[in-house]
Amino acid sequence: MLSVFQIRGILSPLISILLIIFGTGFFYSYISMTLRDQGYGEEVIGLVHSCYSLGLVLGALFLEGFILRVGHIRAYAVFAAVSTASCLAMGLYFSPALWCAMRFLAGGAIAGVYIVVESWLLDKSSLRTRADVLSLYMICFYGAQAVSQFLLDVGDLKTLQPFAYYALFVTLSILPLAATKVETPFIKEPELFNVLGLYRHSPFGFMGTLVSGMILGSIYAFTANFGQEFNLQVSWLVSLTIFGGMAFQWPLGKLSDAYDRRWVLFGMSTASVVPCLLLVLYPSVAWLAYLCAFVAGGLTFTLYPISVAQVCDRLSQNALTSATGILVLAYGGGAVIGPLISPVFINFMGYKGLWVSIIFFALFLSFFGLATYNPLRRTVHKKAWVPFGKSTPVAYELDPRVKEERLEESERLYASKK
Repeated sequence: MLSVFQIRGILSPLISILLIIFGTGFFYSYISMTLRDQGYGEEVIGLVHSCYSLGLVLGALFLEGFILRVGHIRAYAVFAAVSTASCLAMGLYFSPALWCAMRFLAGGAIAGVYIVVESWLLDKSSLRTRADVLSLYMICFYGAQAVSQFLLDVGDLKTLQPFAYYALFVTLSILPLAATKVETPFIKEPELFNVLGLYRHSPFGFMGTLVSGMILGSIYAFTANFGQEFNLQVSWLVSLTIFGGMAFQWPLGKLSDAYDRRWVLFGMSTASVVPCLLLVLYPSVAWLAYLCAFVAGGLTFTLYPISVAQVCDRLSQNALTSATGILVLAYGGGAVIGPLISPVFINFMGYKGLWVSIIFFALFLSFFGLATYNPLRRTVHKKAWVPFGKSTPVAYELDPRVKEERLEESERLYASKK
């Protein structure tokens, strides 16, 4: 349990991430709806969202050095400014090519924001409090993203108001960190790990991270358009999908602690076919669509953290930090690919094809799990599941499963600061 002193140490970055995710979370849906209203096809919509995911991946890879050079607070201000400027440029001039470029820049900037906040939380947490801090972070992240969707119902989406909301909350997110006087957090040099070697350790877990990126990338890109197509309340549809992802994290995570994670992962990917199929068959039944979106979100959003846990079970302690950093990049690669594949299904079936594509991805993962199942595959040590969203490699230092001697060292440093 976190003490008042410990909460004060992490309050500023948590408020900042809450504000910036609240201001930017609805923009996925807004972009999809606007491009569709302007007559652009699903390929263009998917490409714009893929550019954002590509920016996230590259930003996570290359921005740590910049943060170390200029400091966390100034770096955060730079990233927030770039994100705001890219949004306002999109509002001033409508062009899919420009929007692709600006979303790429925004993705890189938001990746920098994640690194700043996550390394700050790491620096202010100890071995005993790390799981609690991570849980608070994910609640703020998913909660703000879900509630953010209701900005779609405020004002006129055909004016500059959505861009103003984005700019307003991103700018406000600078204040909590800028007004805080603390020591600059330290980002550790990442270890190297062979991608092919990681895949060989746990093929199913590695593929689970990649496919979960494909699924969630498609959900973020096209769920709003699905709601438009069948006269559903887009804000409720997307929000319930994200809330489902948050609500299912703990029960499914604990289930995977009690049983073989491979079978839990297989069961989740297979079970996700049911709500997706119902959304294909009965898209116009509003109450059923909202319920199925909640369940589908719960099952698909949880694929990623349980896949990460499955990989961690196959690795020794000193390989975890590097390996989990690679997994978040695998997720990002999937998030780039997914929105480019789903339009193939949508072109054949209309926006029902979104859920058909997710069924395809989920069944591919299930069959892959069966094909690669090896009952003799060794578990080095089954580690307790912890909640994780997709983020940057720095976040995995918050994972209580990472190298014990490193955490013990941070425990001593944390105690000395007190």
